[in-house]
Amino acid sequence: MKKVEISIYCASDRFNYGDLLFPLILHKFISLKIPGVNIDNYAMEDSDLSSLGGMPTHGLKRLISDGRKKNNHYVIVAGGEVLGATWFKLYRYILPQKYSCLCRIINKLFSQNLLDSVVRKLYGSRLVSPFVLSTEELGGNTKIIFNTVGGSSLEAHSNSFRKRIASIVEESLYVSVRDYETETILKENGVSQVHLAPDSAVVMSDLFPSHELNQMVCQEVEKIFSDFSKGYWCFQVSEDHARNHLEVIAAQIDKVNQQFNIGVVLLPIGRASGHEDQIPLRKISERLNSPWRLPESIGVFDIMALIAGSRLYAGTSLHGVITSTSFAVPRIGLTHKVPKLAAHLKCWDITEFQHCVKFEKLAMSADSAMRVSEEILNDKCNELIGKANFVLNQLVKEVNNDASIELVNHDGQ
Repeated sequence: MKKVEISIYCASDRFNYGDLLFPLILHKFISLKIPGVNIDNYAMEDSDLSSLGGMPTHGLKRLISDGRKKNNHYVIVAGGEVLGATWFKLYRYILPQKYSCLCRIINKLFSQNLLDSVVRKLYGSRLVSPFVLSTEELGGNTKIIFNTVGGSSLEAHSNSFRKRIASIVEESLYVSVRDYETETILKENGVSQVHLAPDSAVVMSDLFPSHELNQMVCQEVEKIFSDFSKGYWCFQVSEDHARNHLEVIAAQIDKVNQQFNIGVVLLPIGRASGHEDQIPLRKISERLNSPWRLPESIGVFDIMALIAGSRLYAGTSLHGVITSTSFAVPRIGLTHKVPKLAAHLKCWDITEFQHCVKFEKLAMSADSAMRVSEEILNDKCNELIGKANFVLNQLVKEVNNDASIELVNHDGQ
């Protein structure tokens, strides 16, 4: 039997909840399916966030080098809004937070093309976009797979950029995308085979069920469970979206707390540069008159468990919404300024949750969301998990057919 080498590549070198989920999901799923498979994890930089539930990564330069040496090698671009991502923007997210302000200034002073060119040279790469890998860059022996990736941000790029990205994606072994917008853009630009599926992270409740999660949480989360034994809801917002709305947000959170007589967990899902949820959440907490908790030192499974155990999730984070969907929790997507979140809700969620709402309407929307029946929530959860599992299985079958390996069947997978 051939030895299969799989490399998972995504932005899991920074603390952003969704990006850290992808390798966890794929490692567990693929290991169940392909006996003896060797799986390595890569990102733009070397990193080790294992203390927070993430997986250690090798950097992009190592991936390119390994790709040119390995045989029977498959690289899975694991997910995220990667097709329209640019070099400088992603590099900003890796840098320490103290450089955030400087990067904002540089971004205004210089053209995007120039900044991207500089960062690309730092990595010694010819890639158009950091996560749009080409077989040429990896030496021609590696097969590339795009797994439920997003590309709604491609709409903001030039026609020539979209065509270049599409031409590279067309060469890959298998392509699945997570929303209608991405599917449409790729097909309009010449990608012949595009499979539409929910973001693969939605299967997390199958792989990490609640009863297991509750055994994995830190003491800080255990105390939140104890303090809010009668129930709580989760609120999340990123710094960019909360700016200039702090008073309104705090007033709306107090209204929700009063309506349902529960406290709120202010949940920092992203703490990397360019996300920094903890900054606005701290400012919001200072304005609240009702019970709240703001966890300081939590990891991936703590976040997952807090959302899974909540009465409601509201936030700007796509993977906060996806987690609530996976565990059949009512959810609210916030603001109209997060295209990937809006695209997901429109494509995959029930009517009541399909539109993002303004901060001013949070309390009213919470009342509507909490009225959705448990049966409807569970039906949608099971539907999306089924669709995501189907495409994950197709991905594995493509590797099987290409490498002539024997798969293992597991019930429910």
